[in-house]
Amino acid sequence: EEAEEAEGAEEAAMPKAQAAANKDEADKRLAIASANVPPANFKPLTEKEVLLARETLRAYSNAKAAAITKGKPEGCKVFRPDHVARQTMQDQNKMINQPIGWGIPRGVEVGTRFPDRSSLIVLGVHKETMRGIASSLCHQHRWAQSIVMSGGYENDEDQGDSCEYTGEGGNDFLGSGVQTNDQKLTGGNEALANCITHRIPVRVVRK
Repeated sequence: EEAEEAEGAEEAAMPKAQAAANKDEADKRLAIASANVPPANFKPLTEKEVLLARETLRAYSNAKAAAITKGKPEGCKVFRPDHVARQTMQDQNKMINQPIGWGIPRGVEVGTRFPDRSSLIVLGVHKETMRGIASSLCHQHRWAQSIVMSGGYENDEDQGDSCEYTGEGGNDFLGSGVQTNDQKLTGGNEALANCITHRIPVRVVRK
């Protein structure tokens, strides 16, 4: 009986310890001074900006089509036309909204359709080729810039006007695709938590 009571007390203490740890993390985020939040541009888009973004996306699509037509270079083990197109745009200095920051990417309208991840990078919408959360440091704190709802996590839900986003980590991405481990409040997850605490809008890209 004593062993059972001790075990029960230990189980009760664990949630309390976790709650205390969560509160400490929340207090740490609240302690970030307002002067240290990232600068974000939310000004309305101009017609000139929209036209430039459309032309940039068109140029990227043309570069990708040209790469496909040219085919796989000799000696190339992995051929990614999208990566070739992105490099072409970078070499020609045609990428926009660089470096990628917070707020509205200039010229990119809500509802714009993108053919792949590389095009998101070229237009300054989402800088990660694989990760679902894009973030950067600002004043020594990490802040999320954008997320991609790729459907890679089993608990992700998209209701149109709202969505449930699992975060990153703990997923058997290359295997069963199910959540196998708890996530940690580090990296992209910490960046999202900081934005939630300080009400910093985050761009959402839907697959």
